[in-house]
Amino acid sequence: MEISLPLLMTVTVAVILFNCIGLFGNINVIVATLRNRELRTKAGSLMAILCSFQSMCLISELINIDAYWK
Repeated sequence: MEISLPLLMTVTVAVILFNCIGLFGNINVIVATLRNRELRTKAGSLMAILCSFQSMCLISELINIDAYWK
């Protein structure tokens, strides 16, 4: 299936924008959990683990976008 160039550009820009916002937030949660002693609870640790796995998913989205351009 052939995707038109304007649609491909729009999707690519949106994915990159949301990836930047998502990675920024995830990294901030991880850093806050590591630095702040009060956040090192079970819930805080689970949130940091969730953010790390979500960051991996966001990075894989960038790899998937590369496949559409080929």
